[in-house]
Amino acid sequence: MVHLQIGNYMKITKFISVDWGTSNLRIRLVDFSNLEILSEYESTDGIKFVYQDFLQQQEVSQKDFFIEHLVKLLANHFSKANIYPVIISGMASSSIGIIDLPYANMPIVSGEQFYVESFTSRDYHFLITSGFKSDFGVMRGEETQALGLISQLASVKKGMLLLPGTHSKHLLFENNSFSSFSSFMTGELFQMLSQHSILKTNIQSTPWTIQREQFFLKGVSKGFHENALANLFSVRVKHLLNKIEKEDNFYFLSGLLIGDELSNISTTVDHLFLAAPDTLKELYAKAIAYCFPDKKCTSFNETKLVSAFLKGQQLVLQKNYS
Repeated sequence: MVHLQIGNYMKITKFISVDWGTSNLRIRLVDFSNLEILSEYESTDGIKFVYQDFLQQQEVSQKDFFIEHLVKLLANHFSKANIYPVIISGMASSSIGIIDLPYANMPIVSGEQFYVESFTSRDYHFLITSGFKSDFGVMRGEETQALGLISQLASVKKGMLLLPGTHSKHLLFENNSFSSFSSFMTGELFQMLSQHSILKTNIQSTPWTIQREQFFLKGVSKGFHENALANLFSVRVKHLLNKIEKEDNFYFLSGLLIGDELSNISTTVDHLFLAAPDTLKELYAKAIAYCFPDKKCTSFNETKLVSAFLKGQQLVLQKNYS
């Protein structure tokens, strides 16, 4: 644990929250006492894009290049931001970010388990949190959100927090902490198959409607009960021979991969928690209800997820600020 000393400040009243992902950047000025968002800025200045800009020059070090980029945004969009601690979570602690920090080890119990690097630059006081690792995966960003949700899961004996996305995460919750997690390339695999494989001519992206549900759940059933790999080519067959519409096939493939992901959830887990963006929440909720009709499932909306992320950063600040 690294303690940050900021002049004579004895109490944090506000903090700057930075959620720096691979493709997006979100900066928020937050009231420390109640986590109210006082102002915010969002852009597509994700880590991978800023890193590409860094590679185009040789005058400034990687750390200084990222910090200069961030300081410029803070100065332009947040008045007097330099008097508040700036806590940065996500891909900023990766090899293509501000500084490459080692992964912390599970479990996640409190902000004390987080590996934190602190430093002062350009009169700003920065804390960067690293990701976590397990025997089955690594993550950067999701751990902060998970930490903020612990109080919401406290009454559960053994639960699983599902974080769907490009690389979905399943975090096992027991003994009032997240003890382990696994990663699944569900989102990335769907993108690759639908855009770059032979299946791309047999599916068509389309908005979700209730009319697609039967095809989606057929895919979920196949993925959950059978081998998903053995059923992938059937997506093409369904269109060519069975004349299934490309739009229906799109959701069959989605269901197939999601069902396969859910098949890895242990039957000993008694409560599922779904923390998904709105674009995925309904699909995962329907798949969970189909695969686990006897399990209780609690779904968090995007507002709750933002609050959980800020709560996680608040807890890290409490453990690292003096």
